[in-house]
Amino acid sequence: ASALPAADSGAAPAAVAVNVADATDAAATPQTAAAVVTEAAPADAQQQPQQQWAALLESLHVPRLTSTQLGAIASVLSWPGCSDAVFKHALSLMEQLTRLSADTGAADVLVDSVARLAQQSAGTVVQQLDSQLRLMSPASHQHHLQQQQQQPQAAAGAELSLLRLLRSLVQLAAARRSHAVALGLPTGSGGSGAADDDDVIGSHVSGLEPLWQALEDTLAALQAQARAASGSMAALLGPLLPMIEVFFVAHAPAATLAAAHAAAAAPQPQSLSASAEHAGSSAASSMSVTRFMRFAEHYRKLLNELLKQQPTLLDESFAVLLSVPHVLDFENKRTHFRTRLQKLKQQHGHVRDIKIRVRRSQIFEDSFYQLKTRRPDELRGRLSVHFVGEEGIDAGGVSREWYGVLAREMFNANYGLFTPSGDGAFQPNKNSAINPDHLLYFKFIGRVIGKALLDGQLLDAHFTRSFYKHILGAPIKYHDMEAIDPQYYKNLVWILDNDEAPEALELFFYVQHDEFGVVKGHELKSGGRKIAVTNDNKREYVQLVTDLKMTTAIKPQIDAFLEGFHELIPAKLVSIFTPSELELLISGLPHIDVDDLRSNTEYKGLTAESAVIRWFWELVGEFDQEQRALLLQFATGTSKVPLDGFRALIGMSGPQKFQIHKAYDTRRLPAAHTCYNQIDLPDYGSKEELRSKLLLAIREGSEGFGFG
Repeated sequence: ASALPAADSGAAPAAVAVNVADATDAAATPQTAAAVVTEAAPADAQQQPQQQWAALLESLHVPRLTSTQLGAIASVLSWPGCSDAVFKHALSLMEQLTRLSADTGAADVLVDSVARLAQQSAGTVVQQLDSQLRLMSPASHQHHLQQQQQQPQAAAGAELSLLRLLRSLVQLAAARRSHAVALGLPTGSGGSGAADDDDVIGSHVSGLEPLWQALEDTLAALQAQARAASGSMAALLGPLLPMIEVFFVAHAPAATLAAAHAAAAAPQPQSLSASAEHAGSSAASSMSVTRFMRFAEHYRKLLNELLKQQPTLLDESFAVLLSVPHVLDFENKRTHFRTRLQKLKQQHGHVRDIKIRVRRSQIFEDSFYQLKTRRPDELRGRLSVHFVGEEGIDAGGVSREWYGVLAREMFNANYGLFTPSGDGAFQPNKNSAINPDHLLYFKFIGRVIGKALLDGQLLDAHFTRSFYKHILGAPIKYHDMEAIDPQYYKNLVWILDNDEAPEALELFFYVQHDEFGVVKGHELKSGGRKIAVTNDNKREYVQLVTDLKMTTAIKPQIDAFLEGFHELIPAKLVSIFTPSELELLISGLPHIDVDDLRSNTEYKGLTAESAVIRWFWELVGEFDQEQRALLLQFATGTSKVPLDGFRALIGMSGPQKFQIHKAYDTRRLPAAHTCYNQIDLPDYGSKEELRSKLLLAIREGSEGFGFG
């Protein structure tokens, strides 16, 4: 530290930087300073963290760098020839420099310097994008396409520089906040409070609207060119990828607000601004949220194509899309999920193999007793199974068979753990307590499902949509009742749709149910026995009775299952999936024979010759296996294909073929009634309208499209 030059010595920034690491190693943080200074200080001379840190810096003769010197160091980030190694070293150095003062002064200078550089770089990028747009005029259309295809990965220097600067700005602001917290100071810029750092880029780099507009104009022009040339849009985007990354880095706070909005289960995009304002955000933040969502939705296909080519983007600049996972395709989510699981396994290092010996006839009990005492970290090891009395050596095939046989045995009625729903999926049995070990069994089953996901094994295990929602931490809605108790669901819909229903039924916030022959009562809320259901509170009644039947009545079973599941699968990681996608993740994509499905379909209000029906089957034939699986889930409640083909589909009353009924409001999306294997299909005016609305319904239609 004594070798550091004085701040007024005129030394070059590089020379000043040589020994900064030495100084910061000697006094890593204000917390370290507290230990060093307090040790030598009298008991009555205890100092605040800021004073302790100042004393330590003074004792080490650490100089205060001038604003000019700090700005010169920051300028390294924008050098045209700055390599990745130099960039990382310079940024690390600046993060250390934020701590070499008894306040946030150095950090403020560095943040402001990087912000100015980013502002200049943004102006350069706008000019480049404008020039690129002029090159995309019809006269230079073919030449530009060829140029892009020949150099798809060439990134413009200014765009890459801007991306680096914005990332640096975020990291330096975080370092400033950390230093301020350690010193006991306000955490915002210049001591103004924390709000400035909530949207670092928005509060430090002004006037970025022209940049976002230029980006969208360029993307729109590229889309038009790709359509005209029938080429891949993603293949043309190499030079623009850094700019798209810039957009996402700048809109990370907007993504957080959008995720909070989604968690509040308010599905209408136009309420995003209201959500942001409710959270205390500025009008600019509200506009940023709206812009982020519009961009992610509008370029959804393009973004997913880029992710298929470069999956690691979802761990880096595209990570903000995990805040709004509905814009991501299942394939990209699954790749990200499996990659993260592999990294988690690697973090735990080498784990011994799990060797178990089971009797095929007692596979559930034997597996339970041999695995229940294993620690979660042990369960991450490779599974090796030996069936007693059999010669097979487990090189992967035996354990795969173990998963398959065990999955069937979980639903064995003799254990009383699950009950089948109207659509053939399974729901925890509310009366499973008849089995004294039922909660231990549910934890074991949660572990098995988690272990299967960890090992990449598929299970023939299909649960109700509401149970998948519990795994995902998603809210339960009354529409989910249809798959479990269709008649009860009809009654709830009738109550909601008819104003006279509450008075006619004389309902109260109190319900009775049979438990092993004993009638028991349950108040849906405090004093519910005396609170009558009216038109004003009937929606609350429907939601509470839904929660009782699908959550409260089986909460111990759900909690036990999730305890075992989350030992192996982090809740946040699996939460990016929808209930339908989670079923595909656990059970795999089924093979769907479109001809078999079509030959076992019945129509009402429409015929096989109706235009919308012809378009429907043409689209299903064009769908990939993932889209067909989502369609099957949408209509029947499960992706499972009957062993005997679609002629063996089961409905609530027994065998029930696939149904397509005519719906009469073409403004609405297709609706589904899973207990009848039925789709209500409006008579749309074109195949393209049918395509867009059908895809939207099967992707987002888990909340009961068609019911107001």
